[in-house]
Amino acid sequence: MHSVLSRLKRRLRYWLHHGDRQRLLQEEMEFRLDAMAGDLISQGMSEKDARAAARRKFGNLMLQSEDSRDTWIATWLSDAAQDLRYAFRTFRRDAGFAIFAVLIVGLGIGASSTVFSVVNTLLLRPLPFQNPDRLVWIENRDVDNEGLSGMTVPVRHFL
Repeated sequence: MHSVLSRLKRRLRYWLHHGDRQRLLQEEMEFRLDAMAGDLISQGMSEKDARAAARRKFGNLMLQSEDSRDTWIATWLSDAAQDLRYAFRTFRRDAGFAIFAVLIVGLGIGASSTVFSVVNTLLLRPLPFQNPDRLVWIENRDVDNEGLSGMTVPVRHFL
């Protein structure tokens, strides 16, 4: 129980300090760029040329930042949260579209649950009888028309 609580606290702390991780990542990348530029300056380059060469060598900062974030635990959750925030902002801008989208999703959920209920009742669950393998179908043959009669089966035929 203690390990579960400590893991939960650790995960909560992880998600609450997302901004701190972002800031630390940015500081780390700036430190690396400064160190690379410092090495190039010590080799005799001018400061402006050294910074430009360090940026070229380091690569795209945004891409490096994304690659670093991909190594973090459960980035999909932060991506999903970002997508949800964007969706809510979009829905706020266009209320008609939001209502239409919610109705369509609701109809889809309702239709799928209805189909599942029917399939579950008719196909998946066993029949509500004691010996369903002994059930029989009794029909009335109409000899004149060579088909089934719409009338019920008389008791004497059944017996």
